[in-house]
Amino acid sequence: MSADSRLSRRVYGWSLSGVPCRRGGIWHGGKHYSALGLFWIGGMIDCWVVEGSLDADLFHLDVCCAVLPHMQAYPRQRSVIFTDNCITHHFQNWITDLQYKGSLVHFLEPLTPTHNPIEDGFKCGRSWARANCDRLHTFQSPEHFIRESLMS
Repeated sequence: MSADSRLSRRVYGWSLSGVPCRRGGIWHGGKHYSALGLFWIGGMIDCWVVEGSLDADLFHLDVCCAVLPHMQAYPRQRSVIFTDNCITHHFQNWITDLQYKGSLVHFLEPLTPTHNPIEDGFKCGRSWARANCDRLHTFQSPEHFIRESLMS
């Protein structure tokens, strides 16, 4: 998931007939954040949020910090990773780390976000963020707010 200043600054909206359409904004300043999470049937297990974009090195660090501790050897629960075909996911170092632990890695077909269940988790996180934008100031940083939205 990534979020920037466009997340809640839409020009068009909808409301009931005769009721003004209200719009609230939570992202100001145009900073870009990226999130990478571990999602399974029970919801989001862990996620990592950084300002800016994730490159291959940050992706590998995230896998080591937020994914590997939760993985198990196949055929136990949490033993198979499904990932999309993002270029940062195709570096061998994180795949080797998971295989060393006994886990399996499977790549989804290109351009199939509907088959990637984490997209549902990101959608719920964005909805939570919009509904709780008035709480943004209570968090230590925007990264913590995004993490809370994804873990809720």
